[in-house]
Amino acid sequence: MPITFAHTAYIFPFKKIKQLSFIGLLLGSIIPDFEHLFILDFSSKFGHTLLGVFLFDIPVALAFYFIWKKICFPVLKEVLPFEINDKPKALSIKWVLVSIIIGIGSHLILDGVSGTNGFFVKRLPILSTDLSRFGYNHIKLFIFNWYTFSILGTFIVFIQIVKYISNCTLKKIYDHLYYFFFIEMLTIAEMIVFIRMYNMTLPDNYLKTGVIVCGSLMYSLIFTSFHWKYLIKKLKLKKEAKLKEQKIML
Repeated sequence: MPITFAHTAYIFPFKKIKQLSFIGLLLGSIIPDFEHLFILDFSSKFGHTLLGVFLFDIPVALAFYFIWKKICFPVLKEVLPFEINDKPKALSIKWVLVSIIIGIGSHLILDGVSGTNGFFVKRLPILSTDLSRFGYNHIKLFIFNWYTFSILGTFIVFIQIVKYISNCTLKKIYDHLYYFFFIEMLTIAEMIVFIRMYNMTLPDNYLKTGVIVCGSLMYSLIFTSFHWKYLIKKLKLKKEAKLKEQKIML
């Protein structure tokens, strides 16, 4: 299975289909790995099974879809120093579900041809071909696929992020109090990492460290967004009251 966030690269072509939800596609493409993030450790991969798709992947992806749309996105739109010009689509739940399922399918297909216990790896002997004859030192084809999908996917995601940010414009008026959103989020994430790793031997590989860090950031983003949704509303009310006072004085 490729690195989790690299999975998102392979659903970008579906973004051109107007009926589909890009957020649904993104969530679907990574949701089977959310088991790891929830427990901050490697899991049993229930989300990679047929039963897990219906009992874990789809319900959790839907929950995160609404958390993103109603909580995280509106808050990030306020606290980020640049304008977010994305216009939310008015999509029916049917198309959101279709988007999530397509994303999940892309994830499982990639895992199926690149994981040690992948569905296709177990059934297609060619995927276990030793590539040493081609100059690779005792690397099987499915492992080669893992590195290829991970590196290529990471590169595509990086390019897309840079491209997106370069097309954004900085806000003319920005409340610097919003910087505290990111300070709070990173502080909470660091605390979760510390608590998780306290009295624990160092993770035996970099992937486990990545799971702990990414899971901590996920929890901290959700918590901080809930907190700041209330704070932003309060700040706006204070600004409106101050403007009214200034008008009265004039």
